[in-house]
Amino acid sequence: MPMIEGISSAEAREMKQRLYQLGYDVDDTEHFDMRTQWALRWFCQRNALQYDTCAMETLGKRLFSLDAKRGVDDGFPYYSMRDPLWADAPYDAALTPEIETISTSGCGPTSMAMAVSNALRRAVLPPVLADWSNAHGHRDPHGIEGTYDTFFPACAQEYGLTATLVPMEGEETFRAIDAHIQAGHSVIANVVPGSPFTSCGHYNLIAEIRGEYVHICDPSPRNMEKPDYTMREWIEGHWMRHCLVISPEA
Repeated sequence: MPMIEGISSAEAREMKQRLYQLGYDVDDTEHFDMRTQWALRWFCQRNALQYDTCAMETLGKRLFSLDAKRGVDDGFPYYSMRDPLWADAPYDAALTPEIETISTSGCGPTSMAMAVSNALRRAVLPPVLADWSNAHGHRDPHGIEGTYDTFFPACAQEYGLTATLVPMEGEETFRAIDAHIQAGHSVIANVVPGSPFTSCGHYNLIAEIRGEYVHICDPSPRNMEKPDYTMREWIEGHWMRHCLVISPEA
């Protein structure tokens, strides 16, 4: 990235400290690794700057300005698998001939990115978690199962959180989900082929229980256009295998 060439270690560390203060996901070193570059890309997008052409002076002024936009807004953060910023970033299954991307296969990392960002109030991004998932063996190399369920507790632990599996046991499960949401936790649903959300398996979040209706937050934007379905429809349709509650460690 041309705009960070030639800056000192002290300047790099100062920039990263400011990004962290603003709720962007960086470590505390002076290195501009891929995690930091994604944080900068997200900062630029949120602050109407062009990442690839922005001058260092312009970036610095915006970064340290009083009205610089934070990594996450108030309320629940939403990330789309098809955001042009990372839609074509690889989330590849090693043993398939094609190169899968976040846009085609990244519902697991994108859902988890929303959950982690919500818990930490820091912008932890889908491509960062997709890279982490692949590096730690949580991506099915055959491309059949997508992201293994093992990804969620392992990733949660990486960020100082916990992921608790809740089996699908009818209406009681949804009442438990509601209690978790009221407590500020995030709930990721493992939804099945044949549900309204997927033909091959999918992860999305249950954002709210509205009376008898289940309101989702889905990394696939086309699913966000669907109506809310009732708990009874979810139960009778067997749409969810189980869910995972992402919360701070006790």
